[in-house]
Formats: sequence, C-alpha cells, structure tokens
Amino acid sequence: MSIQIRNCEFSCPKCNKVYIPLYNKYPCSSCHEANEFSETFLEKSGLKLDYIDKLIGSMKYYKGENGQFVPHGCYIRGIEGNIQNVVCWTFDKIEDEKLEYKTGMFDEDIKKYFGPEHEYILQNVKDILNEVHKRYQAENFFIIKTKWKFSMIERIKDLWNGKLIP
Repeated sequence: MSIQIRNCEFSCPKCNKVYIPLYNKYPCSSCHEANEFSETFLEKSGLKLDYIDKLIGSMKYYKGENGQFVPHGCYIRGIEGNIQNVVCWTFDKIEDEKLEYKTGMFDEDIKKYFGPEHEYILQNVKDILNEVHKRYQAENFFIIKTKWKFSMIERIKDLWNGKLIP
C-alpha cells in the first residue's frame, strides 16, 4: 500500500504538458512558461504547492516502517505517482550502493523510465531530486532505523538452500 500524493500536478495552459509546480511561478518543464497561481486559483482548482513536503513525509514513513523508501505495494497514478516512485527508487539506490548524490547522475534512468514522450519532465524531476536531497541531508532521514528491510528473496532464500526443506 502506498501513500498517494494528490492535487500537485498542473497542466500548463500554454503547451498542455503536465508537471509539478514546486512553488508559485515555477516554470513549465516543457515550454518554460512561469505560471503564476493566485490564491483564488489555488483555492478553486485545489492545486497544492506542497509536493516536496508530502513526498518527504511518505519517504520517512516508508523508511521507518519498511527499511526502504519504495513502498511494498505501490499504486502509481499520473505524474505525481511516477515521480514519487522514481525519487524513492533513487534514494534507495543511493543508500544501497552508498553513492554520493550529484545532480543529473540518474538522468538516463529517468529518461528511460518516462520514455521519449515524457522526456520534457526531466528538469522537473531533477529539481525535485535536488530539493529532496537537500532535506535528506539536513534532516538525516536516511538514518531512520527499522526492524527489517523488505526483500522477498531474502525472506524465502532458506527454502532453496536446504534449511527448511529436507
């Protein structure tokens, strides 16, 4: 089961591409139009500019409960869910492989994940990764301890090495 982030994606009125505005006047990832969101528009549309806070909240929860950022069961919906999945996967990879994060280090993986029709979203994802990484370091949520790290292979490997089945 996953914590779904909702009401944070926006369709640019100029190019109709969907992206996640991180703040007011955050530029569209495709046409670079800086869309301004009035309080009235935000209220009427339901658009929220708190994606990073919601994303980090879900990451902290998963890490604390499961020992990893990617949830056990994941329902991926829209750009919000896909970016959430990519960010969680990225930070699991950083921790598992003890990598030092650098902007752009996962660009090829992100392009492959979203495909050529959504390649425009790359800058948006990089901005999100950079912001999450800043908070990741500042808030030390990578050191959250847990009872176990989920891995089906690790949990059932004894079935095949003769310990449980004679």
